[in-house]
Amino acid sequence: MKRIRPLHERLIIKENPVADKTEGGIFIPEGSKEIPTQGIIRALGNNANSEGENLKVGDEVMYMKYSGLPVKIQGEDLRMLLKNDILCVIEDVDEGPTDPGEPERGISDSNDSNDSKKKTPQSKDVPVHKQPQG
Repeated sequence: MKRIRPLHERLIIKENPVADKTEGGIFIPEGSKEIPTQGIIRALGNNANSEGENLKVGDEVMYMKYSGLPVKIQGEDLRMLLKNDILCVIEDVDEGPTDPGEPERGISDSNDSNDSKKKTPQSKDVPVHKQPQG
């Protein structure tokens, strides 16, 4: 049995499967399927956490659509990426911050109408300037 160990700032990702058919039951041809952008980290290079990212094997991540190199290792389709291709870590979240004084971080997928009015500490209102028509 062989083991693969990525070097430097590289990671190996097991891509999450893409749907074969729509919710309505229509089968999607192979050439029309969406390119995966999420997966599970399977291996990390020795410098993958050099800037304090705290990535670890088993983390579910989102990465840029056309990044990385598809590889087949022991019959398994994987993708090798640079750590800079990782956009975010997808985490399971409980009902809110454990400390009432702690601000919420990130975006939740809940359907609560009040969630759309909440802002994370990093968000800012950006004025929109219209171009003069002429």
